Amino acid sequence: MKKYFPYMALLLVIVIADQVSKILLDTYLEYGKAFNIMPGIDFLLVYNPGAAFGILSDQPGWQRWFLILVSIFISAILVFWIKRTAETSKIESFSITFILAGAIGNLLDRLMYGYVIDFIHLFWGDISWPNFNIADSSITIGAILFIYIQVFCKKEFQN
Repeated sequence: MKKYFPYMALLLVIVIADQVSKILLDTYLEYGKAFNIMPGIDFLLVYNPGAAFGILSDQPGWQRWFLILVSIFISAILVFWIKRTAETSKIESFSITFILAGAIGNLLDRLMYGYVIDFIHLFWGDISWPNFNIADSSITIGAILFIYIQVFCKKEFQN
């Protein structure tokens, strides 16, 4: 169990940071009203009943349960993946932990509210990126790290 501690600690930190930020910003921000942080970055509270980039958000509600099932299934696979790679590739296990933490953060939203709370809004002039949250950021960091490992690192150098 000791070998899994760093991954579980990272997972807990990310999930807690994600959930606390969502609760705080959902409490203190007005829905749909931008609060500028700095040039190009707003806090803009939106609820996403769909998947990434709002895919399926126009559906009548079935997508909530579908996305919950998909999240649970993927999370289970990621847990087993971490278990499999924890001793052979720590960096791969960390990348998967980032992805798992993000999946769990958004899964908790879907279970509790029926939608994912998004609040980070990036923009450049009239160009705008879809809103996201800490869980989404964690998934992105994990995916980038995982791709980097697979493309640029040799297995013998991953520990």
